[in-house]
Amino acid sequence: MNEVGKHVLPPIRALAFWIAIALPFLYLPLLAVGLSSQTLTGAFLTLLLCNAVALLVGHKHLRE
Repeated sequence: MNEVGKHVLPPIRALAFWIAIALPFLYLPLLAVGLSSQTLTGAFLTLLLCNAVALLVGHKHLRE
Protein backbone atom coordinates (compact mmCIF):
# COMPACT_ATOMS: atom_id res chain seq x y z
CA MET A 1 0.00 0.00 0.00
CA ASN A 2 1.37 3.41 -0.87
CA GLU A 3 1.79 6.28 1.59
CA VAL A 4 -1.48 7.99 0.66
CA GLY A 5 -3.43 4.74 1.05
CA LYS A 6 -2.09 4.28 4.59
CA HIS A 7 -3.60 7.61 5.60
CA VAL A 8 -6.79 7.64 3.53
CA LEU A 9 -8.15 4.08 3.74
CA PRO A 10 -8.38 3.59 7.53
CA PRO A 11 -10.80 6.51 8.12
CA ILE A 12 -12.91 5.44 5.14
CA ARG A 13 -13.06 1.86 6.44
CA ALA A 14 -13.92 3.08 9.93
CA LEU A 15 -16.72 5.29 8.64
CA ALA A 16 -18.11 2.49 6.47
CA PHE A 17 -17.96 0.10 9.45
CA TRP A 18 -20.01 2.41 11.66
CA ILE A 19 -22.44 3.22 8.86
CA ALA A 20 -22.99 -0.52 8.38
CA ILE A 21 -23.84 -0.77 12.08
CA ALA A 22 -26.19 2.24 12.09
CA LEU A 23 -28.13 1.66 8.85
CA PRO A 24 -30.23 -1.29 10.09
CA PHE A 25 -31.87 1.05 12.62
CA LEU A 26 -33.35 2.93 9.65
CA TYR A 27 -35.08 -0.26 8.47
CA LEU A 28 -37.33 -0.33 11.53
CA PRO A 29 -39.52 2.71 10.71
CA LEU A 30 -39.89 1.54 7.11
CA LEU A 31 -40.91 -1.93 8.18
CA ALA A 32 -43.25 -0.58 10.88
CA VAL A 33 -45.11 1.56 8.33
CA GLY A 34 -45.10 -1.21 5.76
CA LEU A 35 -43.65 -1.45 2.30
CA SER A 36 -46.95 -1.11 0.47
CA SER A 37 -45.98 1.80 -1.75
CA GLN A 38 -43.35 1.69 -4.46
CA THR A 39 -41.50 4.62 -2.87
CA LEU A 40 -41.09 2.84 0.47
CA THR A 41 -40.00 -0.36 -1.24
CA GLY A 42 -37.41 1.59 -3.23
CA ALA A 43 -36.18 3.31 -0.07
CA PHE A 44 -35.85 -0.05 1.69
CA LEU A 45 -33.93 -1.59 -1.20
CA THR A 46 -31.66 1.45 -1.40
CA LEU A 47 -30.90 1.19 2.32
CA LEU A 48 -30.22 -2.51 1.92
CA LEU A 49 -27.80 -1.86 -0.96
CA CYS A 50 -26.04 0.92 0.98
CA ASN A 51 -25.72 -1.40 3.97
CA ALA A 52 -24.18 -4.14 1.80
CA VAL A 53 -21.65 -1.70 0.31
CA ALA A 54 -20.78 -0.33 3.76
CA LEU A 55 -20.27 -3.89 5.02
CA LEU A 56 -17.91 -4.66 2.16
CA VAL A 57 -15.88 -1.48 2.54
CA GLY A 58 -15.77 -1.52 6.35
CA HIS A 59 -15.12 -5.24 6.74
CA LYS A 60 -11.37 -4.84 7.36
CA HIS A 61 -11.74 -2.05 9.94
CA LEU A 62 -9.28 -2.77 12.80
CA ARG A 63 -8.12 -6.00 11.12
CA GLU A 64 -5.02 -4.61 9.44
